[in-house]
Amino acid sequence: MRFVSIASIGLFVTFLVFSRPARAAVPAGRAAQETVALRLVVGDTPARLSIPDGGMAKITLRNQQVIGLIPTVDPDRTILRIVAVVAKSATAKERTQEIGEVTLTLGVVNKFSGIAVPLEMELTGVTTATGGAATEPSGPCLTCCVSCNGYLICSCRVETDCGGCCCPAACSCSGTLALTPCAGDSSQTSHAVAKKHRRRVFLQRLTD
Repeated sequence: MRFVSIASIGLFVTFLVFSRPARAAVPAGRAAQETVALRLVVGDTPARLSIPDGGMAKITLRNQQVIGLIPTVDPDRTILRIVAVVAKSATAKERTQEIGEVTLTLGVVNKFSGIAVPLEMELTGVTTATGGAATEPSGPCLTCCVSCNGYLICSCRVETDCGGCCCPAACSCSGTLALTPCAGDSSQTSHAVAKKHRRRVFLQRLTD
């Protein structure tokens, strides 16, 4: 009869644990595998967004507060974290503070009242990228923005009554709505649109 030492068993178990294949991380600049589609109503403004799993959509409210929406897709549910986004300047590193969390169910409207305006959210779908631009980005654009009714809405795909935009490097841009493709560096594009949006809101307040 052979006797196996406890130390040998421990080494064998350790080998099995560390040799298991880990879930591959998404490389920088590449879209997440799943994309969450949402229908929103921000105050009085409806919008449709697509957000990569683990990514963040941003909404700048009329009072200049910036809200982030971060979806997480699990096998049995989809969770949406709602955060306040704070940055001292356009070039400063952003900080987030969680202000709420919602479990999304397909076709069910969720209402959130933890910000300055009412926010409605409805999960309309979760898609898995199988190829094409969504998994092999050909450009640096990952976020684009649309200004509508005093709100600035940014994600990889945005549709509003004022217009829409889409970044093919980050999510699918197919559909019947004419979307303006985003080109150039995403951070510069977002900051340029945000600057114009803040100026538009400021001038509007002067004339009110």
